[in-house]
Amino acid sequence: MSTVEKALEVVIESVVRRVVREELAAVRAAPADEMVTIETFARMRAISKSTVRAAIRGGRLQATRIGRAVRVRSDAQIGEPAAAAGSGAPAAAAVSDTPAARAMRILGGRS
Repeated sequence: MSTVEKALEVVIESVVRRVVREELAAVRAAPADEMVTIETFARMRAISKSTVRAAIRGGRLQATRIGRAVRVRSDAQIGEPAAAAGSGAPAAAAVSDTPAARAMRILGGRS
């Protein structure tokens, strides 16, 4: 091998290493957007499935319905207000469902 071939091989090797590192970094970062089942989400956080379902119903956790299946972002946090877009009425209902609002509904506006 000549010196030019060796130099070319070193350059190609460094470029390939850089590209592979960038691709691996992109793949490692991708699972943050991953959608998982309620069961998987609950298992990842060591909580019950009913807790996850209650958070979805209460608007504290955004979920996506695909047919009959329900999926949650793997990096979602329970307790953060769910965005109104995509979650529908539960998020809006959760915002107005304060103890005072519930009391007014139960009492029918009476004091």
